[in-house]
Amino acid sequence: MERPVAAELSLARETSTTYHVMYRHRSEPRGAATPWCLHGRDTLRVFLQQCESAGNVDRILTRVEAGLK
Repeated sequence: MERPVAAELSLARETSTTYHVMYRHRSEPRGAATPWCLHGRDTLRVFLQQCESAGNVDRILTRVEAGLK
């Protein structure tokens, strides 16, 4: 059975097609972090769809493209 986990997702655009992603589990000791380097907006979209509700994915992508936090 799946259960929600409190986490923080940090996204930054490194180049026009490369995204740096840091996923931090808040419940883990010292906030265990997992880094990823994703290539392409479609790859980032698929990644976000696994972590976030559908309505928020487009909003997040827009903010990442604009360089907003």
